[in-house]
Amino acid sequence: MKVLHILLITMMVLILSACESDENATLVKIDGRILDTSVHNTPIRGLHVALASFDADGLLDSALIMAETFSDDDGNFSLEYDLASLSNAKLYVNEHENNAKYSSDQFTVNAGDSNDKTFKLYRNATLTVQAGTCIALGADDRFCVSLPGVEICEEDSLDAIVTTHVARGNFINYISATLKIDTSYTIIEDSVYCPAGQTTIVDIHFE
Repeated sequence: MKVLHILLITMMVLILSACESDENATLVKIDGRILDTSVHNTPIRGLHVALASFDADGLLDSALIMAETFSDDDGNFSLEYDLASLSNAKLYVNEHENNAKYSSDQFTVNAGDSNDKTFKLYRNATLTVQAGTCIALGADDRFCVSLPGVEICEEDSLDAIVTTHVARGNFINYISATLKIDTSYTIIEDSVYCPAGQTTIVDIHFE
């Protein structure tokens, strides 16, 4: 009888160990680094990194954050997630107050992917474009300003556009403005160096 008890206890220990082993087997570790490309790939400290689910439109579901951490003094980060819960998951650096002065980036994470991820970000700058024309605009005319990643268009006799957007810092950003009068188009293109953390103002005028 004593031998039977010992065998039962041994079996229970083995079963519990196997369960614990299976649990740990689903945990996957991601190591990575965050670098500032504006300053020769300098490590960035204190940026928020998270792994979360995104919906079909690519929008973050903040209620489904699987793991999150902050980069250390050398820009390194490390986090673990449960492989069983991996679904439409992305590792991202953005949408946090610590990250406001840097660009954002993200990686889609799939089972079996490499677990070394390096984010190369740049510092943000502010670019304000003031575009205007002294030409009278008719109802069918069109006036547009294009900045990196965005286009602003106005119609119906508006003769000025002032728009401010986040631009890439310590970098030359390209701008264009288009004026359509009837079937005639006039395009002005320009480029400007935007220092990181500062506001750069550009004036464009059609005569």
